[in-house]
Amino acid sequence: MTDKELSRLKRGELLEMLLEQSKEVEKLKKSLAQAQEQLKERAICIEEVGSIAEASLQLNGVFTAAQEASEQYLDNIKMIEKKKETEMKDVKTQAKQLLENTKVECLQLKNQMEAQCQQKEIETEQKCAAMIAKAKRDSEEKWDKISRYLEEFYDAHKGLRELITFTGDIQRD
Repeated sequence: MTDKELSRLKRGELLEMLLEQSKEVEKLKKSLAQAQEQLKERAICIEEVGSIAEASLQLNGVFTAAQEASEQYLDNIKMIEKKKETEMKDVKTQAKQLLENTKVECLQLKNQMEAQCQQKEIETEQKCAAMIAKAKRDSEEKWDKISRYLEEFYDAHKGLRELITFTGDIQRD
């Protein structure tokens, strides 16, 4: 697998590959144990056959193959581990950058919202002031209208005024 293909894999896929590699290591360990068991059996056979030099040559081939396979496997594991570490560093860097960008955007949005809120507050205060002024004008107009109406009523009934004045004088005595 190329570096590009490995970098495109998701974390789960990478973990799955590691699990597969672990299983393969276990298989190789079992295979090595079997090979060692076979070596023990061969050693017995060699003793029975009698040629130590011949047995040594046969064992060297098995051990060499097993050693090469285990070294190759360990090299592959180390290479995958380095790639994963590099990928994790890249992911962490990207996450930090994303977090910083998000913080900046949030701060900008906060500032925009505060400015909008202040503008709305000013507009609301202006509307309230206009409504209060209108209400005062309306109430003054109504009061003036009622005052004129009462004054006209009072003027129209002068006799009533005299009666009220006369009654007020009587009650004071």
